[in-house]
Formats: sequence, structure tokens, C-alpha cells
Amino acid sequence: VMDQPSVIDEQYDEVGNNQLTFQEIFDIDGIYPVWPYDFAVYPRDTVTFKGSTVNPFADFATYRFEVDTTDLFNSPAHRYSTQFSAGGVVEVEYNEWINVNSGMQNELILEDSMVYFWRVAVEDTGSYYWIESSFQHINNKVGWGQDHFFQFKNNDFLFLNYERPARQRTFGPAFRTIDCDVYGNATSFLETAFTLYHIDGEIEEYNFCSINPQLLVSVIDPVTLEPWGTYYDDGATIHNPNNDFGNSNHDGGCRPRVEYHFAYQQNNATQMDAFDNLIQNEVPDGHYILIYTARYADFINWDADNFNTFASLGCDSIHPGQTENKPFIVFTKKGNSGGSGITVLNGGTHEVFGDTIESDISMLDTLWGFDFYGAESGPLIGPSLNWETAYWRLDSLESPTDDSTRIQIWGYTHSGAATILIDTLTQAFDSIPNLGSIIDASTYPYIQLHAQQWDKTGFTPSQIDGWHVLYDDVPEAALSTANTSLYWVPGDTLYEGQDLAIAFDIDNISDLPMDSLLVKYWIEDAQHAITPIPYARQDSLRVTGTIRDTLEVDTKDFDGLNSLWVEVNPYVSNGEKDQLEKHHFNNLGQKPFFVSGDNQNPILDVTFNGYHILNGDIVDPYAEVVISLKDDNPYLIMDTEADTANFGLYLTHPDGFQQRLNFRNSLGEPLLEWVPANASNRKFKIIMQSNFEQDGEYRLLVQGVDKSDNLSGDFEYDIEFEVDHNSSITNLMNYPNPFTTSTRFVFTLTGAEVPDEFTIQIMNVTGTVVREITRDELGDIQIGRNITDFEWDGTDEFGDKLARGVYLYRVIVKMNGEEIEHRESEADKYFKKSFGKMYLL
Repeated sequence: VMDQPSVIDEQYDEVGNNQLTFQEIFDIDGIYPVWPYDFAVYPRDTVTFKGSTVNPFADFATYRFEVDTTDLFNSPAHRYSTQFSAGGVVEVEYNEWINVNSGMQNELILEDSMVYFWRVAVEDTGSYYWIESSFQHINNKVGWGQDHFFQFKNNDFLFLNYERPARQRTFGPAFRTIDCDVYGNATSFLETAFTLYHIDGEIEEYNFCSINPQLLVSVIDPVTLEPWGTYYDDGATIHNPNNDFGNSNHDGGCRPRVEYHFAYQQNNATQMDAFDNLIQNEVPDGHYILIYTARYADFINWDADNFNTFASLGCDSIHPGQTENKPFIVFTKKGNSGGSGITVLNGGTHEVFGDTIESDISMLDTLWGFDFYGAESGPLIGPSLNWETAYWRLDSLESPTDDSTRIQIWGYTHSGAATILIDTLTQAFDSIPNLGSIIDASTYPYIQLHAQQWDKTGFTPSQIDGWHVLYDDVPEAALSTANTSLYWVPGDTLYEGQDLAIAFDIDNISDLPMDSLLVKYWIEDAQHAITPIPYARQDSLRVTGTIRDTLEVDTKDFDGLNSLWVEVNPYVSNGEKDQLEKHHFNNLGQKPFFVSGDNQNPILDVTFNGYHILNGDIVDPYAEVVISLKDDNPYLIMDTEADTANFGLYLTHPDGFQQRLNFRNSLGEPLLEWVPANASNRKFKIIMQSNFEQDGEYRLLVQGVDKSDNLSGDFEYDIEFEVDHNSSITNLMNYPNPFTTSTRFVFTLTGAEVPDEFTIQIMNVTGTVVREITRDELGDIQIGRNITDFEWDGTDEFGDKLARGVYLYRVIVKMNGEEIEHRESEADKYFKKSFGKMYLL
């Protein structure tokens, strides 16, 4: 999201067109050290170092590991090892190290209480992107610790300087800048968002709820220089439980989160009384107070106590009798004796007023802390199954000393909500032996150590020589193809419907077993839509064990560039994984593949009694109608009853009633027969044994799609045909006519049966029969339009060639000994008294 909150004037939309959401995969050939994990307390004197590649399916590469007792990696103990491996888990055994200085093999036996620094990178022509980790070996102990001074270098320091050359901490400069902006009479999103304040350039809070003019109050701790937050219950943790000051944005009243100002509606007398109480009674002397208006000061709704509250802060620009509504900013330190208009740095109260209600105003000042205070926070510790013991060692830089140290232990839920669970003033050497009785690991699987330091005499903080937390560790699983290459068949490009098969390893790289393993698969398609792939829970993952996981994926409907994703031990709710585990980045794998979509139309074919008919043809009332759909895609064969849903069959009867032809009736009984396609013919057939009871014109509409929803062409099959139960025959036409070598006979039959007697007599002009063609010679005859298979070649009964000239012919057709009716047709004009004329050239 760009320009959020909006502080740049824009001509058009301030929100919708300032944001872009997209998903992108970055192929990074990096590797992280994962075992022993960072700051681990490791119990045995030999260890197998393990790194996990960012991409578990990465190609083969050479990885360089280094280990030493200093993070400078320059001591006589400096060792290295190179491993050529595919992606996933890359390992170095304790006896695979080479001493950098001697070039000789140098196995690593860990010394008790020694801290070791190690790093790993992809080897690339001598240039390395190192990822560093450290751990401490303590015999038979498991947990977390920072013991070497160099292990503290990336901690969070507040008003403390981490001075590496001297290997000590000193108090640093304790000041920060604070600035505030108010948009006068703000109403739009742009204007309300512009009402905000920063500390050291970082937005602490912005915007406000409700269009009613309000007073926004920020209270800033003079020691930590951090603003107070509002009370908020997120359902798992109550944040700032003591900060209920009658403000309108209490407990998510404005936004569902902790806010870093307290809002008071100026037209609400109860809230304005609560405002007075906050300033007069709740905020201790010495705390910084920033008060600024949301829109403007609505003085008409103030009472005398409200004005007195500002007077107590040293304000002289705000006094009874004011009626002109203007925005303002007031910044002060409670208990200051200086005058108004003076910067807080000089002990005064800083006031900024707008000239009109529409004025935009700003204020800049400085927050000063103390040169005898500082704080330090370590990284997150865990996750843990059970917390056991916490202990620490502190050293003073002078003796005697007035150093004071408070140790806080913060607990973190799975969702990341933090709560202070232990806050104690500590001695130089101290411990909490029964940590599990105070902190429930099932609620707080992570903790964090904080130290607050004071020294008002020597102005030097206590030095943390080391702090440790022992606990019951959790296992660690990782995707890998290092020991067995990725099985990926048939490749990165497939035809739609072709199955994709993948196999890889899931390794347990820890010293603890995992329960039955949940693995989550999904496909992200070319449009970034997510399709989950159901997958059964796997076997348990034992110590040093491996599960070879395999999956087959149907690529139907995944046209284009896709990604197959796998997540081992996935998150199941609100930041909580299915099983507790140390890392998660090495549980996630992504493999792109391209599917060439099926966009070829299938071929639809319809026959009546095995013949293709023309529009308007006559058909057998009991014809067998066969509908077939042929798809050339060999991977999407239509071979189940479910594929009948790909057809739409509609029959319109002579009376105009349109009927959808179903495959089963309401009782589930079959009405239409279907024949599945197979790999050789790829043709799905529907067989309809018809019974067209009415005489007249019918219409058959057939629609068909293949499994990729490709239509069977630009137009559906739509044909009209006629049914006539009465037996009749049209006059026969010979074709071609005239002819030289052969001619066939064309006619149309109606009725339900083919005549049992069918004779064609050919005569010369004198009336002598020169050739008689029988039913058996004519071949197949059907109800409807016929063109005989038989071809008369112009020969007589004996096979002799007849002379060129004109010949007459007629047909004799009988059913059960009786002649059938003549059916009128366009051919009648070429016949005289049922005789036709042909020309032999």
C-alpha cells in the first residue's frame, strides 16, 4: 500500500488506486543454518551440522560450511567443509571438517561450555552470502542461551551502546524527536489521516474515528520514551489492562487494535471529565503529554474544569471565554515550571494554534530521557513444550556500585500477542528454577528476556555476561531432495488432463520424534486462485527418520502456468502449527509447472440406423439413433456415467412439445444406453432406441462438450426429420441419367418396415424386359432416403452390353403380397404411368 496514511495530496482516489496486491515467487538459491539452531544449548560433544535451502527443490550446488569459536572466523580452530548436494537438508558430520589453517582433516569434538559460531553459504567463485548462527555446548543441557559477548550483537538496545572493541555496554544518548500534524476541520479520509504524530520519524498513531471534534492525548514514558497504548482485548490477551481512562477508543472502540492515543469527544461531558481525570490524576509527574485536536477545539462544549486542566499544564493560550474554534497542539512534560510557548527541551509548554478553523498546523520538539537508563531485549526463545529454568549473570563495571537491573520475561502466544509474565529486580547472579510453574508453555510457547538498567551514580549499566533458559525442546522437520533427487514426472510441461507425479523426502533433523505428520498441498493457478488437494495424514516422523512423500495431481482445468505448493506441518489456526516445531521456512516448497490447455473441439456425430440424414429426411419410427462425441485428448477420456452430463439432448415433437431426453428416469432406471470411450477410439457413445409415435415433423437438438468444456464446434447438431408410419414409396430416379458405364437408383421409403418384395424392371422402347433387378441385388434398403448400393451397368440378363438408346423402367414394391402406396415427390414429373425413362450413351 502506497502513501498510507495519506500525507500527499492527490487528485483522485486516496485508497483504492494506491494499492496493488499480487503473488510472486522468487527463486533464491540460499541456505540457512538450522541445526543446531541459533543460540541453542546443545547437550552432546559431537553434532551433525544441518542447513536447509530456501528452495527445498533446488538443483545441485556446492555449499560451504564454516565453524569457529569467534564470529570473526579467524582463530586456529577455524574449520570448513564443502558439500555438493541437491536442495533440502545439507549435512556435515563431526569428522568431515578441514582446518582452514593447516588444510588437514580436523574432526570437531565440542568443549563443555564453549560457544561456537558457524555459518553456511552457497559457494560461488569465492563470493559468499553468509548466514550465521551460534550455539553453546553444555553437557546434558538443552535450551537457549547467550553467553559469548558476540552473541548479543543483534539484540535490541534502547539507550544502550553495544561497544564491541571494549566488549561492554554503555548508556547512550537518550533523546528522540517528536512531531505532530493536525489538519484543521478534517472531514475526508485524506484530511483525517493527515492528523498524526511521529517519534523519530516513525508514525506512532494516525487518523481518528467519528467526525465529532475530539481531543487526542498521547502519554509518553520519560524512561523508555514509548507512548502508552489503549486497553484492548483481542480474545487471547488483554493488552494494557490498566489503561481504562474513559476514552472513546477504549477496547477497540475505534479500530480493532491497540491505539497510541486516547480519544475524547468534546461534545460528551462524561468523556471530557475523563480527560481531566487522565491529565490531573492518572499521568505521573515527569511524563510527556501530547494533546492535539481531531478537527478543532470545540470550546463551546468545554467547562471550567477543562480550561483549568490546560492551565495546570502551563498553557496560557487556552483560557475561559474562547469561542473561536481552531485546531491546536499542546506538548509538555507534566510538572514543568516553565512558561508556555517555550520548547519542552527548555522546560516549557509548547503550544501551536491555527489562525482559522481550516488551518493545517505542525509541531516539532524533542523527547529527552535519562543518561542513567537503558534497556536490552533478546530474541524470541522457543517454541517449548515445557519451561524449566531461567538464569543469568550480571557484572558491574565499578565497585561498589549502584547498578540496578530489572529482568522481565515476556510470554508470546502462537498468534504473537505479548504479555509481561515476570518482572523482578534481580541480583548479579540469579535464577528462576521452576519456570514451568509460572509460565504455561501451552499458552506461551515463546518467551523473551528483557533487561532494564539504571545507574544514577556511576552512569554505567550492569553487563549481562550471560542468560540462559532451559526447556523441553521441540522437533524439526524439513523438506529435502538432498538424499533422493526430486521425482517430478513427466516434467515441467504437461497436456491438460495428464497426471503430474511428485515425490520428495521429509526429514526429521532434530533429536525428538514427531507425531503423525500433516502435509498440506494446493495448486495456485495462472489466475492465483487456490485449489486445495485433499491428502491423508502421514506416518509419524521418528528421530533421524525420513518419510518419502508422493503425490499425483490431475491437471484438468489448470491451463497455463501453475505452482504446486507443499506445506509440511502447516499452520492450522491463528499462528499455531499442527505440531510445535522450531522453523517453518524449510517446510514450504513450490514447484512451477505449465499445462498446455485442451482447446480443441471434440467431434460430434449422429446417425439414424447407421446413416447420416439430411434436414427434412424421413426416418424409421423405430430407428436406432447413435450419438457419439470424439475427443482427441488422450488424458481426458470420457469413460464414466458422469460424462453423460456433458450432453444436452432435446426432441421437439410434431405437436410442438419439447422434451429433454434424460439418461435415467426419476426411479433411477436407465432410459438411454451409453458406451464409454477408451484409449484407442476416444469416442463416447449414446444409443437411443427411438419410438416416434406421432406422424409428422420432429426436431432433434444435440449439444456436447468434452471434459475441458470445449463445445463440439461452432454450432450444435440441429436437424428436422419426418416420421410417417404409413408404408409408401416415391418414384425411383436413376442417377446419373444419361449414363455411360453405370447408374444407381434413388427413392424414398416411409413406414416402419422395409418391403419384402422389391423389383426393378428395365425395358426397351418396344416394352420387352431386358433386365430385371431383384431385392437381393439392390443391397441394403432403409426407411427414408435411399441411394442403392447396386449400380446397373447397362447389360441385359445375360451380361451382354445393351445398345445405346432410350430405355424405360418401373418398380414393383409389395408388402405381404400387396403393393404399397405411391408417395408424391418432385420426381413425379419425370414419370408417365409409373414408367421412368433413362438414356444409355
